Amino acid sequence: MAEWSEESDIEVTHQEVADDTEMLELIDANPEEFDFTNPVPAAFAQHSLLYDEELFTEIDFGEIPNYSSQ
Repeated sequence: MAEWSEESDIEVTHQEVADDTEMLELIDANPEEFDFTNPVPAAFAQHSLLYDEELFTEIDFGEIPNYSSQ
């Protein structure tokens, strides 16, 4: 990530946690510090009621110019 950050001038901070529950707790406590996370699909289902879907939003792939589903 360091090379990409240098080339793009975008700072990327990578954080590892023990599991999806811990990650969602961190995001809930500090939502302004996270732009992206990738929990497993089961975590969305498990935690969506707990967090009332306030932490998640759908990705509009049409807004990503270099995205291709091919």
